[in-house]
Amino acid sequence: MVHIKVFKTIVLLFIIQTIKAQSYDAFKIDVENYAQSLKLPTLAIGVARGDSLIFFNGIGSASSESQVPITSDHIFTVASVTKSFTSVVLQQLEAEGKISLTDFIDQYPNKYFTKDRWTKNTTLAHIISHTSESNPIGTNFVYNGSKFNLVFNVFSQLNTAIDTESITRPFTKELERRILSPLKMNHTLVRYTEAEHSPLKKFVVTAYDFNDSAGKYLARPINLPKIECGPGYGMMSSVADLIQYSRALDHETIISKQRYKKITSPFYANSVYGEGWFTCSFEGIDIDWAYGYGNNDAAIFLKVPSKNLTLILLSSCSMPSATTRLGYGNPLNSPVVCSFIRNFIFNQPVPIQFDGDLKSIENDIQKNVRQNKSRIYIEEAFATATVSLFSPMTTVSDKERSTELLKLLIKNYPGDAIWQSATAIELMASSNDPFILDFASKVSKDFYRATNLHPAQMFFAGIVQEKSGNKQNAIQLFKMLADGDTYCEQGYKFDALMKLAKYFEKPDPELSKYYLGNLIRYKEYISAQDKQYKEAKEMISKL
Repeated sequence: MVHIKVFKTIVLLFIIQTIKAQSYDAFKIDVENYAQSLKLPTLAIGVARGDSLIFFNGIGSASSESQVPITSDHIFTVASVTKSFTSVVLQQLEAEGKISLTDFIDQYPNKYFTKDRWTKNTTLAHIISHTSESNPIGTNFVYNGSKFNLVFNVFSQLNTAIDTESITRPFTKELERRILSPLKMNHTLVRYTEAEHSPLKKFVVTAYDFNDSAGKYLARPINLPKIECGPGYGMMSSVADLIQYSRALDHETIISKQRYKKITSPFYANSVYGEGWFTCSFEGIDIDWAYGYGNNDAAIFLKVPSKNLTLILLSSCSMPSATTRLGYGNPLNSPVVCSFIRNFIFNQPVPIQFDGDLKSIENDIQKNVRQNKSRIYIEEAFATATVSLFSPMTTVSDKERSTELLKLLIKNYPGDAIWQSATAIELMASSNDPFILDFASKVSKDFYRATNLHPAQMFFAGIVQEKSGNKQNAIQLFKMLADGDTYCEQGYKFDALMKLAKYFEKPDPELSKYYLGNLIRYKEYISAQDKQYKEAKEMISKL
């Protein structure tokens, strides 16, 4: 009897290990197919379980001039993942009684920021939760990466005596002292000097721009002595170092569990964001995450605490973030995240073959959703279509195929929550397909009465109505966004103001002037030299 039990245990362990191996192999194939679909020049993907790196795949070369394979020690810019570090440091400062996140911003000296960007009631918590643009303040999330940097004033006050080579040094000093040095994150940079950091030069991965006219990525040299890191941007790090950071969060090395829970819990009911961290739950599994999106960088740092898992994606071009709209708050907009969840959390290594015929894809999605009782297959199909349709290098025939995939999802899952998302509304608004626009028009009919809509939902719902020939509905949606002083740093609001100004240019010149005046007023302290600002100035001069 004992021997039978031992045998069964061995068989069970063998099965588990086989499934794990299959999941790792399947994930690697998915990652490589993803990189190929976007023609990514570089990509580093790591998965850690606890302290151990259990999966790593480096794609491309560290240098455009040599064939050095990318390793877990190679250094990429992680952009807004920096915000998660800032949030941790702010929690440390609050725990020490040096600040309170309920402090008003006006309590801290301001040298660098236009004071029009906040009100007397704006707190540090409103800024790091991205809720400072809503009315009432603190009630609606809208990502504003630039505004996050207002918390620099805290660090400026803490380190007033620093004789610095950079205005951001008061912040980077705290980051180095409190996190980077204690954790020995020796492949992480927030500044650069030859004397201290020259051995790291060879680990810094070449940056790339995607050139639209050339239709390809072009290498861009990184001027290391000029790199700069503020509270919301600029850190450079590696997969290995970010695993060290993740481990420290798990082990309460740099922050208590209570404080980690605070920054990774929704700031208000149903928010997708906490304080410096995105947060969501997928089929009962909590996910804490951050992402980065810059001109030459993309990053995802994602933790699944209940499974002791961490996913890290780093690239030295923007495309993995540019095609996913992660700033709206759904990490599953990334096919890599979907594959990670399917393979490492649900242990479902058999993917949908999205390059197969559409009928087979439809049958596979339906079968897997039914058998595995999971929406992950719907999310993965939607993410696949999204990346393809938002990618500038996708061919016309591939875009047509992705449009058909989107229609397939609409036909089979019209009531799925994904269609209410800002990503879906933007995606459908970019389409000229009558079936998709008709569906989008029906989906957005409830937006007129909804509260806490994301500005993107209002604007792109207006575009849908405009394309559908419903001018008055479009005007109503644009007015919901344009009227009042909420979201006055958002491009969606600027675009809505311009839409209304042009609608009323002839029938009501005074109303057109009103909208143009607001557009000019908002943009004067944000981007007064851009094309839209100049167009508004020219239009108002002729009215």
